[in-house]
Amino acid sequence: MSVIEHLEELRYRIFVCLGAYVVLAVVAYFLYRPILNFMLHPLHHSGTIGRINGSKIQVYVGGIATGFILRMKTSAFAGLIFALPIILYQLWRFVTPGLEPRERKFAIPFVVSAVGLFVLGGYIAFLILPLGIHWLLGFVAPAQPLIQLTEYMSFVFLLILAFGISFEFPLLLVSLAGVGILSSR
Repeated sequence: MSVIEHLEELRYRIFVCLGAYVVLAVVAYFLYRPILNFMLHPLHHSGTIGRINGSKIQVYVGGIATGFILRMKTSAFAGLIFALPIILYQLWRFVTPGLEPRERKFAIPFVVSAVGLFVLGGYIAFLILPLGIHWLLGFVAPAQPLIQLTEYMSFVFLLILAFGISFEFPLLLVSLAGVGILSSR
């Protein structure tokens, strides 16, 4: 393929990824309530809805447009999560023709491991979130904690992303060792 053909192929793959993201973000917009309830689940299980250290906990929305902004942010994040398999597939379809058969043999386990580790990291973040919330809100006693919903959702999104990326570290080490940059010593 010529450089122009590669760029056209890349452009096509990017448009497919963007289209999938937009469509799935719109779907997530209409599924906002179930997604919000799912994201609030750790807050309910942390023992923080109700009372912590004898103080009543309140979740609030801070401004007039905050509900809409929260819905848009949640839809954008969920759309990205929902579109991730399509994005990874398009990336795979773009990269695969340039790989040799030996490299392809390693690429499939690498991609599967990367996705699996990221999902595992996000799942672990979601599991420890109730404990983290309870521990962090313990620092505000004896004051009454007010949890702003947009701040909470941003915290959850960032935590899931951070854990997902940090769980990729073993794969990075194996990759660096495989190309000879790191040794097992």
